[in-house]
Amino acid sequence: GAAERKRVVTYCGILHYISSPHISSPHAMSEVDVDRSVMKIATVAVVSVALAAALGYAVSIGTVTGAQASDALMPASTGLLWIVAVVLQVFLIKSGRIALALAAVEVAAVWVFLPARFEPLVLAGAIILLIARYSAFAAGRAELANELKIKFFRVGRRATGLVVTGAALFIALYLASTLTVSTTLPRPLFDVLTAGSDRIIARFVPGFSFAVPAKQALQLVAASQLPADAPQTAIVQLADDLAEAIRVKTGIVVSDNARAGDVLYAAVSAQAGRIPRELHTAAVAAFALLIFLLIKGIGFIIEWIVLAVAFLLYHLLVATGVMYVTVEGANKEIVVVP
Repeated sequence: GAAERKRVVTYCGILHYISSPHISSPHAMSEVDVDRSVMKIATVAVVSVALAAALGYAVSIGTVTGAQASDALMPASTGLLWIVAVVLQVFLIKSGRIALALAAVEVAAVWVFLPARFEPLVLAGAIILLIARYSAFAAGRAELANELKIKFFRVGRRATGLVVTGAALFIALYLASTLTVSTTLPRPLFDVLTAGSDRIIARFVPGFSFAVPAKQALQLVAASQLPADAPQTAIVQLADDLAEAIRVKTGIVVSDNARAGDVLYAAVSAQAGRIPRELHTAAVAAFALLIFLLIKGIGFIIEWIVLAVAFLLYHLLVATGVMYVTVEGANKEIVVVP
C-alpha cells in the first residue's frame, strides 16, 4: 500500500545519505579549518614553547652574565629554530583561537626569563612581539586560503617577515631597557657592535688588537704617531701621556693586566653614564633604532635560513606521515594532520 511504499522510499533515502561521499569518507569532510589530531597539535605546541623559553633564557644569560660576543650564537640559533616552528604552525594548525593562545604562551615563555621583564619598554616589546607573532599566523593562513595550490615559500615569507620584524623590535626595546636601568652598555652588545673594528684600526696602527694588553696597545698607537726612527723612550713617554689623558677624561686607570678591549669598554660605559638626563631618552631611542636596523639589515639572510630549514622539515613531516597534502573542493591543496 501507500504506507509500505513510503517506508521503502524513506529507507532508500537513508541508505543513499549514509553511502554518500561526505559521510563514507572522513577525508572528504571539510579540512580547511579542522584540527583533528590533538596529540600532534599538542606536540607542536610543546616544541614551540620550549624553543621560545630557550630563546628567552639565552637572551637573559647574554645580558646578565656578561658573556662574550661568541655566545650570541645560542640566542641566534634558538631564535631561528623558534621562527621555523612558527612558520610550520601556519600549515599544521588551523584554528585561530589555538594559534592565538599558543602565541601568548610562547611570548610569555620568552618574557618570563628576562631580568628586567617588568620594565615598560620590555612589556611594550612583549606586546609587539605577541601582535607580530599572531599576525604572522593570520597572514600565512590568509595566503593559504587565497591559493588553490600550497605555495610554501610565498606563505612562509609572509609569516617570517612579520615575526622577524616583531622580534627585532622586541630585542631592540629589551636592550634599550637595560640602558634605562643601568645606564651602562651591556658587554655582549659592546662586543657585537665592535666586532672586527680592531682589524680596521690595525690598518693605521700595525699590530693593534682588542686582545693585546692596554699598555702595549697605547705604545702601538704612540709609535704610529711618531717618526719611524723615534727612540723607545719617546714611545713609552707618549703612551704614558695617553694613559694619563684617558684617566683624566674618563676616570679609567690603565692597569698592567687590562686588555685594550676592556679599557675601551670601560671608557665607553663611563661616558654613557654621563649622558645628561635630558638627552638620555633620545640616546636610548637612538640606540633601540640602531639595534632594530641592524637586525632588519640581516633580515633577508634570516628569512631564507628559516625558510630552508622549515621547507625541509615540512617535507619530512609529509614523508613520515605526520601530515599529508590532499585536494579539497575546487582542486585546492590543503594540509591534514590526522
